Amino acid sequence: MTIEFAYAQARAQARLGERLTPATWQLLEASGTLAQYLHAARSTDLQNRVRSLTAASSPHSIERSLRRDWRAEVDAARRWVPGRWRPAVAWTAWLCDLPALAWLEQGGEPLRWMGNDPRLAPFATDVDALRQRELVAAGLGTLASSDNVLAAWRQRFVALWPAGDAGVRRVGKLVELVDDYRREPATGSRGRTVPGQPLEARAVRLIRRNLQEPVTVFIHLLLVALDLGRLRDGLVRRALFGDWLVAA
Repeated sequence: MTIEFAYAQARAQARLGERLTPATWQLLEASGTLAQYLHAARSTDLQNRVRSLTAASSPHSIERSLRRDWRAEVDAARRWVPGRWRPAVAWTAWLCDLPALAWLEQGGEPLRWMGNDPRLAPFATDVDALRQRELVAAGLGTLASSDNVLAAWRQRFVALWPAGDAGVRRVGKLVELVDDYRREPATGSRGRTVPGQPLEARAVRLIRRNLQEPVTVFIHLLLVALDLGRLRDGLVRRALFGDWLVAA
C-alpha cells in the first residue's frame, strides 16, 4: 500500500506547503471591506480562489465559486488514488451541496440561488417526484426522501470504502475525529479561536507522519475544506456587512 499511495502522499505534502500561515490569515482578516480582502488575497496562494470575484460579488456568487473550487479539488484528489478508492473520494464532492439538498428534502422552498448553480439546479424544484428522479439520476438515490441527508451521505460514504482494505481503519478514525469536532459547541465571539484549529493541527500532524495510506487523501481534503470555510467566512461577512471591522 505504501507504494500505491506514495504519489498521493507527495501531492498532499506539497499542497500542505502551499497553505497560508497563521500570520497571513491574520493580515487578510485585518481587511475591512471586501475589496481590501480580495486585494490582500490576490497576493497569496489564495489568488486562484478569488480570481473570478470582485468587490461587487454577492454572497451567493461567492459561495457558488467556492463550491466549484471544492468539487475541482476532489476531482484532482480522486486521480491520486488507486481505482478501488476513487468512488469514495469522488463521493466527498457532494459535501458542499448537502445543506441545500437537506433544505429541499425537508420541504424547503427552492431558492433562486439554487437554480443559478448548475450542480444544484436539477434538484431545485418543489415537485418531490421530479426531485427524487433527479437525485437518482445523479447517483444520489441514497439521499432521496431521507430525514437526515448527512447521515444518508455518510452511510453511502462508508459503503464505498473497499471491503477488507488495510486503509479502512485509519479512514474510520479520521471520520471519528471529524465527528468529535462537529460535536464541539460553536462560539460566536469575534475574538474566539479560529474554528477548526485543533482539528487542523491534528490533520497537519497526520500528513507529516508520511503514512502513505488512503487516509492521507482524505486528510488533504479536510484541510482544503477548512481553508475554504475560513475563506468563505472572510468573503461573505464582508459582502454582507460592508466594512467588517466597523460592523463587527
